[in-house]
Amino acid sequence: MSGQIFRITELNPKIEMEIADLLRSEGLENRYSPGCDLYGIFDSDSTLAGITGMREFKTECLLHFVAVKEPERGEGKGTALVSKVLAYASGRCRSVWLFATHGSAGYFERFGFEPAASDRIPEKIRSSQDVTGIEIASTKVMKLALPETWPSI
Repeated sequence: MSGQIFRITELNPKIEMEIADLLRSEGLENRYSPGCDLYGIFDSDSTLAGITGMREFKTECLLHFVAVKEPERGEGKGTALVSKVLAYASGRCRSVWLFATHGSAGYFERFGFEPAASDRIPEKIRSSQDVTGIEIASTKVMKLALPETWPSI
């Protein structure tokens, strides 16, 4: 895997366009919520290879999305991004919730995520702007109970 993961703290027009293009290519454009914590992995030419977004709701976190450019999949970039977010969330949140898109649940199960009933989604997540535009019934709701510290990869 090439590239390093960085927390994106400032958006500029170039990175905003790269994020929008990547999320659109994966059908995840409705998952981006302004103000969420973003982590990106960049190639040696400083282009965005992958991105993940998460928001903390006091004791619960919501993993918005994970997206890696098609030609760069299978290189461990998605795993590195998810691991980075889970390491950040450990000790801060009791659990991480996500709405898995069609066919992605198995990927997240590798990290320990388990299916959860949609009526178990914490109200602070369910009523947030972060889930506006997500058709929860068409996703697989998943939850991961976090340990105090997440093992590094």
